[in-house]
Amino acid sequence: LILAIELWALTFDMVEPTVTTVTPYTGKDIGLFKDAHEHMESMSLEVAELKKKIAAVEENRRNEVEWLHKELLKEEYARRDSFNVMRYEAEALLHRKVFQVVDGIEEVRRSDKDDDQAQQEHIDNLAGELDKIKENLLMIQASWNKFAIAISAGGAGSHRAVQ
Repeated sequence: LILAIELWALTFDMVEPTVTTVTPYTGKDIGLFKDAHEHMESMSLEVAELKKKIAAVEENRRNEVEWLHKELLKEEYARRDSFNVMRYEAEALLHRKVFQVVDGIEEVRRSDKDDDQAQQEHIDNLAGELDKIKENLLMIQASWNKFAIAISAGGAGSHRAVQ
């Protein structure tokens, strides 16, 4: 504006020309734009504060996701351990039953050979029990296979699907 006025004055030869320099704004002068500068400064502070809050919230979320991931892994390991315990218990039960049947058969062989009819009935009963055990073992095996497939195919969420 001053330069325009000086050019205007030169044109009409009213005032002698003077050289003016433009000084950068230092924020200290109480000029025309004081309110605007104060508003911009408060907005800058508010933006910086919001950035800090966002960073803190993001860090909290990241920590929460990490914690949840660790908890999920713990649950997965616990599920695997319980599955293995159940499998080992079922195998132990199976072995006990098989040994009982084998012991029963050996007992029949050692018994008195004179009582063939009683032995035959006992053998038939043991054979029937053995057939029942075989059927039950087949059902157990099928159930275990289904359970193992559901566990391996479903991942962490399959525990609920099997229940």
